[in-house]
Amino acid sequence: MKKSFILILVLISSFKNGFTQNYGWKDISKNLPDYSYDTTIINNGQDTLLAIIYDICFISNNEGWITTWHAFNDENAAILHTTDGGETWEVQTVMRPCQVIQMVDENIGYAGSDGGLIFKTTDGGLNWNYYGLTGAPIAGMSFVPGSDTGYICSYMSSYLQQITPVGVNPISLGNSGWWNSISSPSHDLIWICAGTSVLTFDKDGLTDQPITSAWYNSIEFMRNDLGWGVGYEGLKGLNPGVIAGCNGKNIDWVHLKYTEQPLNEVFALDNDHVWAAGNNGYIYFSENASQFSRDTSNGSWWSNVTFVSQPNPRPDVDFLSLFFTSPQNGFASGGKNCLLKYTQINGIEENLMIDFEIFPNPAANQLKIINYGLQGKEGIIDILDVFGKVVWKLFEGILQSDNMEFDIKYLPTGVYFIRATSSKRTITKKFIKIDR
Repeated sequence: MKKSFILILVLISSFKNGFTQNYGWKDISKNLPDYSYDTTIINNGQDTLLAIIYDICFISNNEGWITTWHAFNDENAAILHTTDGGETWEVQTVMRPCQVIQMVDENIGYAGSDGGLIFKTTDGGLNWNYYGLTGAPIAGMSFVPGSDTGYICSYMSSYLQQITPVGVNPISLGNSGWWNSISSPSHDLIWICAGTSVLTFDKDGLTDQPITSAWYNSIEFMRNDLGWGVGYEGLKGLNPGVIAGCNGKNIDWVHLKYTEQPLNEVFALDNDHVWAAGNNGYIYFSENASQFSRDTSNGSWWSNVTFVSQPNPRPDVDFLSLFFTSPQNGFASGGKNCLLKYTQINGIEENLMIDFEIFPNPAANQLKIINYGLQGKEGIIDILDVFGKVVWKLFEGILQSDNMEFDIKYLPTGVYFIRATSSKRTITKKFIKIDR
């Protein structure tokens, strides 16, 4: 009787585990409708250009808009709208390809083009009408939380543009710059970045900030005294991307992480849930992003922040934009007409993912990797140190066998990680190198 009872418990446990709610990234690019210039063939059929999904804005879990960009700047472009979380999309038309979009509510929103044009909708995107001109390619747009007034920065411009319900007002910065990102946590303090500089704009004008050494592509501030920046030029030749944090105006920024690839976008849902995305499919996530600080009295700093690389099905895409409405619901977009959704994934999708085993472990001279699901597919296998830095790229290309052997006798002894990446998943496993 006791054995039967134990068996029943095991079966119940297995049944429950089969329906465990797991979350991950899902490629929903196939849900996008056909639209003008989503695919363009040029040079007598020799080259194919795919549109870029450039920016994302959602006002709820289900309703959102994305902008599409193509290379023909004198032609109309599509803004796509969904009311069911990305399952289906309607095509809206705007006069020029747009790189930024911000919806104030379900009816009112703004979009900006690299031609410097600002468009506005008052009917949820059914009509996008010309609203203003910056005179330079629009790079960033940010609305103060809870406000119907926002700010635009443009490349190589000496002006910000303030967007209000009644018009667009230029604000002189007193200095021009290659502005490429803007964040306005309040009307009293606006943060803008220009590559190797991050500056504040307030009643004192422009003030250059003491950032870490990097080129910043994107900044995001939750408060005047809490924000993050991402970019590149981290550890050259090893981990070229960087994530840094800020505790306020005129306070030295804090280094949080070097990353495997340059980063293009940072998005903060709240003080702690922060994502960063960049080249070659890399997406990082932190759930304690505010746990850092710098002592202004002596310059010392500390950080407990952990950013973890998230596996996703598109390591071939450079991601440009992120948007989350909750820790379980978000979107990432980029080149190759690609749109991902972070959502619940089922067992079928998980079974499509790769896996591998390391043998022997510990290893001295030879290391064998037995992979499952990678044979015949394009993959990358790296050795990382305990800090997550790539120390050896073992393989990159099409795997012809499910068994691979590597000579590691010259690898120093210590603890390492093997990371295998395919179009379906990234898996990292620990191994120990010993001497014989």
